[in-house]
Amino acid sequence: MRKLFIVITCLFLKTILLTGCGLVHPYQPDIQQGNLISQAMAERVGVGMSKDQVRNALGNSLLANPFDENHWAYVYTFQHNGGVISRKTLDIYFQNGRVSRIGSNEGKIS
Repeated sequence: MRKLFIVITCLFLKTILLTGCGLVHPYQPDIQQGNLISQAMAERVGVGMSKDQVRNALGNSLLANPFDENHWAYVYTFQHNGGVISRKTLDIYFQNGRVSRIGSNEGKIS
């Protein structure tokens, strides 16, 4: 009788623990990484600006391209509660120390 009680108790505990894994989700915080560049900030940068002017307008790019010092990438990612990761990029290209073109993943800016 006592052995039967222990077996039933173990089965009950296993059932509770296994169903709890599927029903209870742990807290997953929002994750923001990179340079948050608003549309207003991006519009302050124009073709012909120097690197210092771009740095003053947007700050330092967190991604340094070791192969091309004339390309600055401002990347921002956001993940809400462990869900889909959204990504925004602003690419600035320089020629002779001046902005030659600007692009983003939301379409070409100039």
